Amino acid sequence: MRARYQLRLGILATLAGFLQFFVTAIIVKSLGILLVSMGGELRADTWVLGSVFALIECVSDVLAPLAGPVGSAVGHRQAVMLGGVLVSMGFVAASQATNVLQVALLLNLPLATGYCLTNVLTRASLGEYFDSRNFALASGITKTGVSISLVCLPPLVQLFNDMYGWRGTMLLVGSIGAHLVVCGALLIPLPEAAMDRNPRAEYEPLTDSQSSKLLSRLANKCGTTMSLKPLVLRAGKDLNLSLLRNGNFWIVACIFVATRITNC
Repeated sequence: MRARYQLRLGILATLAGFLQFFVTAIIVKSLGILLVSMGGELRADTWVLGSVFALIECVSDVLAPLAGPVGSAVGHRQAVMLGGVLVSMGFVAASQATNVLQVALLLNLPLATGYCLTNVLTRASLGEYFDSRNFALASGITKTGVSISLVCLPPLVQLFNDMYGWRGTMLLVGSIGAHLVVCGALLIPLPEAAMDRNPRAEYEPLTDSQSSKLLSRLANKCGTTMSLKPLVLRAGKDLNLSLLRNGNFWIVACIFVATRITNC
């Protein structure tokens, strides 16, 4: 009975991942469609606006390590819902911008932060519901959201732009981004008993004693004062810095970085 309930929650989490990929895939792509009309009204060069739009991905990736501590502090469900609100607010606020600087700040602060939270935590949540075999299948299903989004949404965004202009289009895309709140709502936490039995409920970090020794040596080598040492140890635990000693982590990280570079 509990296994069946966990499977249902896993299906909802997979649906949340699919919807997250479907919505976020159009964030930067829709801005590319609006590039010409925005540049004409804001009197900005194409390369300037293009750089602003590209920074959304950059800022999101830079903030990615902070998504884990935020999710641990408030819960993945609440963090993803907050990310959806930030994405929607970013688009709605940017639709009222009068210059490129306002566009850059509004897109690269609230929108990129929300994009980071939803993108990282929705993927991470899948691991709580599935074992290693079913996790790969669930991840593959969620990834199809990107392909479907890239086929369906660009013509829709172009239609919005022709009918309502780039400002109205941003408002409508912001309403689409608000569906990321639904993604968070679908991430229903597992009961504690199921979490204890699920081998993928958590990563396998080093033991607390090993982690504390590593962070203590790091604090001492950096010459940290005694007053700041507890803060360094706490930050290291929240960010799970002990993971940096795991060779498998670096293998996966190198593969992921190489994939992102080739996709640029």
